[in-house]
Amino acid sequence: SARDAMPVSQLLATPDSYVGQTVRVQGTVVGMCKERGCWINLASDKEGESVRIKVQDGVIVFPAEILGSTVIAEGGW
Repeated sequence: SARDAMPVSQLLATPDSYVGQTVRVQGTVVGMCKERGCWINLASDKEGESVRIKVQDGVIVFPAEILGSTVIAEGGW
């Protein structure tokens, strides 16, 4: 749920403290792989920051329609 998701800025403030953990972040999709849909960039709540969410090719395909949407992503850091 969104309640459990952290803003991208929180993750980027102390990224080493999350290594090896599963994290859940929320952000706006501001970029994506247009060839395979295998990654998205999430904008931070702080200007100039973003994080790339990469999945194994073919496992998840991010649809182009999510560009500009707010999403929650969970995975290993």
